[in-house]
Amino acid sequence: MNLDITNKNLYLLLPGKVSRVAQIYAHEHHVTIIEAMRRFYHSDTYKRLADETTKLWHYGPVALYQEFVDELNQKGNKGVRCEPAPSCLFPRATSQVAMLAWIFGDCREGQIPRCSVALQV
Repeated sequence: MNLDITNKNLYLLLPGKVSRVAQIYAHEHHVTIIEAMRRFYHSDTYKRLADETTKLWHYGPVALYQEFVDELNQKGNKGVRCEPAPSCLFPRATSQVAMLAWIFGDCREGQIPRCSVALQV
């Protein structure tokens, strides 16, 4: 069994890391978890996290959150926010439950993700 992390399998680690960073950001900045995820997914920090060569995937949620906040402070909170659009982050979701299910790879309407505890603030 090959246990190496590559650009081909890094995507398996990202949802857990993104959900924890968004959870911290939402709590600290008093925004919804969905808005926090939009902001993070549209950040340079996420782009670097999704690139295996940066090794940012080694970071825990607090360190990733700090990287993200430092980026926002450096940019002055410009250029990261995604305009509200239903298809921006969850193209097939029609409800909040479906949005959360979409994150974890199940787009069936009404499907409750097994990891929904990970997104509680």
